[in-house]
Amino acid sequence: MPQPQDWGEKKNVPLNINEENSIDENGNKKQGYRADVVQKVAQPITVDNIVDAAIASEFSDEAQKRIMHNMAKENDPEVEAYKSFVSEIREAAIAAGYE
Repeated sequence: MPQPQDWGEKKNVPLNINEENSIDENGNKKQGYRADVVQKVAQPITVDNIVDAAIASEFSDEAQKRIMHNMAKENDPEVEAYKSFVSEIREAAIAAGYE
């Protein structure tokens, strides 16, 4: 099972881990994992720190400023995409057992 890996003082954290089984050319069963990885998560590894790292890797500083400025507007597609992204990461982090 994939585990968080060191990145200096931070960690790369796997989320949405799925086990994948396959058969190699010799007929042997092979087991592997596929996961989404959030890079450079500050310690301690918490849901909030995972979300912060995911936001930093997905949205530039300019995009984050623009999103925060438009947060009060209704039906702004960039704000809606941001909210959806944050919810998805938060749910995945909680499902992975982080608090």
